[in-house]
Amino acid sequence: MSEQTAPIEILLSREELLFVLSLLQAQFLPGLDEDPEGEIDSEQRALALRFARRALQARELLRPRANGEYALHNSLLRAVGVCAYAQSTIFAYHWASDSSTPIRTFFHIRGTDGVMHTRPDPALHRFTLIPATQIPIQIVEVCQLSPKDNQPEVEILVSNQAFLQARQQASNGDFQGAQQSLEIGGASRETAPIFAKSLASSAAVSILQIIKQNGSSILKQDITLVQNGDVEWIVEPISIGDERPLRIRSLKIESLMEAVAL
Repeated sequence: MSEQTAPIEILLSREELLFVLSLLQAQFLPGLDEDPEGEIDSEQRALALRFARRALQARELLRPRANGEYALHNSLLRAVGVCAYAQSTIFAYHWASDSSTPIRTFFHIRGTDGVMHTRPDPALHRFTLIPATQIPIQIVEVCQLSPKDNQPEVEILVSNQAFLQARQQASNGDFQGAQQSLEIGGASRETAPIFAKSLASSAAVSILQIIKQNGSSILKQDITLVQNGDVEWIVEPISIGDERPLRIRSLKIESLMEAVAL
């Protein structure tokens, strides 16, 4: 997919998506939740899929073949096919500073194709086909990040326990306790107060869950993005010998691309 190609957006109803998945012989897609209007029986499902097929034909996203089968429009095939048979998937959950419910976005990669899957309505699914290399930029937008080139270069290594304890203390307003927990966990006296301040209860938090195929195995990694004040942070586990500390560093596009390995 060319870097200059404009994004291709396709909006499907839940029933249309189910019909497309049946043609692709795919049983599941991340973000395909239970029907918001309740479960239906097999007869109702068959009727819903028939209407979905007709709707796709009317929108010229589907055409019948002479042998009684159906052919999907190439863009629709690529968009949903990438999601159904992705080589890498990134689940992005973003909590704004004043929200207890996350905004969910699903990113899928297969070859050079990337797809952003969003839910504009409980019964609707939007698929945006983009170059895979553009996914970090989309993550920045979805998570409402604004990485600054002039923000201080800070990097901290702390234990996971120290991070969780400091986060809880800071959200309760105990910044001194959070700073001490970070220092005990491995942060320096200079860097601990900078990050402790960013862990306040007003912080916006995003969690990226990354799943990648690696031959016959699956690699999984969680990354936390913290936004509060002038510095935005990326928190990720790393390996140092037998240890798995958290690396906390000021966020830049380059560090995000490195973290999701695109």
